[in-house]
Amino acid sequence: MLVLAACTAPIIPVAWFYIEESLKLPVTCLKCVNDLWYAMRARAVYQIVLYTFFSSIFANFSYTAGSPIQLYMVRVTPINNTISDVIGNAVVMGGALVIVVGVASGINFLIGAFVTVELIGEGHEGAMYGLLAIVAILSSPFAATLTKVVDNWLWGLSNERVQVDDYTVRRDVTEAVLLMYGMSVVSWLFLFLLPRQMETQDLKHDGGSSTLFGMLTVGNLFVALIWSITTNIMGIFATTNFLVVAGENGC
Repeated sequence: MLVLAACTAPIIPVAWFYIEESLKLPVTCLKCVNDLWYAMRARAVYQIVLYTFFSSIFANFSYTAGSPIQLYMVRVTPINNTISDVIGNAVVMGGALVIVVGVASGINFLIGAFVTVELIGEGHEGAMYGLLAIVAILSSPFAATLTKVVDNWLWGLSNERVQVDDYTVRRDVTEAVLLMYGMSVVSWLFLFLLPRQMETQDLKHDGGSSTLFGMLTVGNLFVALIWSITTNIMGIFATTNFLVVAGENGC
């Protein structure tokens, strides 16, 4: 450590005396909000935000019977436990399994994030990337709540039904899985909203802006946030977890 510190010590005076930074006035929070709202009104921004949100919702749509099938119907040991018995907890907890499982979703996010480089304006790099990242992250819990509502409404899948393991249960589970795959295909239909990387600059300069679509985009994200938080909290408490919006049958 001392050798490393001695090697890097000359950087301190170099950084102190030779790096010059121009003085800039501080930016107020109100100006940042106004600039972000101005960006949200641009067609290039709200079009890509809508693509990221809706395509991610359908791509993240799943089925609720996955864990009950493993536990009750197939009676298999969770893959995390099996692998950890062989190669040790350190490797699994270090993230190897997570990386392998998340390759497909990571590629999808990377392709969608290419256009972020073209949207970024000077002084708004963090805000623009954070906006698109939040939109992609927000779609996951929203898709989970929709999955619970749809699966319960169409098939009434539950731990009790999966434990019965009869023909009707297997038929309903098959239909739920097919619906999940169908939703993944539907997510491709939103690709027309995603411009090519170089076309994004043209859309940014010549696409114009719309206050209406900007408001609709912000409102859509706000409703999705409130819906996700509310339905997940309602599923925790016994006084509300029986409601349809929480993924149950209602009163």
